[in-house]
Amino acid sequence: MVSTNIVIATIVPLLISYVLTDYKWDRVWYASLKKAPLNPPSWIFPIVWPILYLMMGYASGLIVEKVGWFSLPILVYAIQLILNLTWSKIFFINEDPDSAFKQLLLTLILVSITIYLFYRVDKKAAYLLVPYLMWLLFAAYLNGYIVRNN
Repeated sequence: MVSTNIVIATIVPLLISYVLTDYKWDRVWYASLKKAPLNPPSWIFPIVWPILYLMMGYASGLIVEKVGWFSLPILVYAIQLILNLTWSKIFFINEDPDSAFKQLLLTLILVSITIYLFYRVDKKAAYLLVPYLMWLLFAAYLNGYIVRNN
């Protein structure tokens, strides 16, 4: 049976992402931007992010099971999650790709630290964050292209 901690940790990123990204933004502004050659179609994002959030949440649940909610790995995880979830507001609502890119770079650093901290506790949890790190690197390419070319 799956523990309550794992269930809570798995669901939290999904719920928070839904609440924080349920907003109206100017699609005309975004459509006007020069985008990277590898920019995926918009329908990809609502498929990829929930999968990543489930993996992240489950990974954090594995860590909570071993070291508790109030631990350094979970603190760093929570900070990077907040940065991740507020990126969309900075980019789309504030229409500020430059600040969003800087925040994304900080998020990448914190995700790398999170993976390291998770690895010291539970290797499986760390490996579950690798696709998220790869997706963030791809997001940095997309965001960076917009910053450089607009």
